[in-house]
Amino acid sequence: MKVTKEKDKEKVPEQPQKPPENYYPYYPYYYPQAPAEGKSNLGLKILVVVIVIFIAAVFIVVALVASMIGDTSSEEEWSQEFDVVIEKDGHYRYTIEHYYYDELEVELKIDLVNGSSYDVYIMDEDQYENSYGEEGTGTGSFAYIYSWEKVNDLDEDFKIDSGYGGPIYLVIDNEHSELTANDADPQGAISVSVDITVITYYEFYLD
Repeated sequence: MKVTKEKDKEKVPEQPQKPPENYYPYYPYYYPQAPAEGKSNLGLKILVVVIVIFIAAVFIVVALVASMIGDTSSEEEWSQEFDVVIEKDGHYRYTIEHYYYDELEVELKIDLVNGSSYDVYIMDEDQYENSYGEEGTGTGSFAYIYSWEKVNDLDEDFKIDSGYGGPIYLVIDNEHSELTANDADPQGAISVSVDITVITYYEFYLD
């Protein structure tokens, strides 16, 4: 009996298949692939940088606003020279400031060119109206902020705060008033030369 021996083919065991990278074996379906560790850290770093830049920008804006609020003042300076003739029993009114202010600094020089001594007053609007009135006659009171009486030449620096408000006047007086005890006694018309410098300070208040 002829026996044919066949070599049994060796069975090669099947190799398990490698699951896809984005497959989680605990679930029966695919999920999006989880981000790699490096990419996750990069996103966090970007977020931190954005937050830091935002905070820095907020601080810069706050500092700029605080700077603007802290610097709300301004000043204006002007000068003028002029000559004026004042008749006997008359006066000359010059407006130093028309509008609202916080403080005035004034340099005033008046030189007598011709005539006798005179009086100089710095007044607000109410004081002027009470002292001289619209028709040049007082109403029974004579008040002022500053006064210099019986002068020939005047050279004075002074300040006026906002408590007086409204217009501020320079009055050069060549008349005698029963309301003042030591004013000049006019002898005739006078001629004077005036040199005035004014610095006006303003403050702005922000709500």
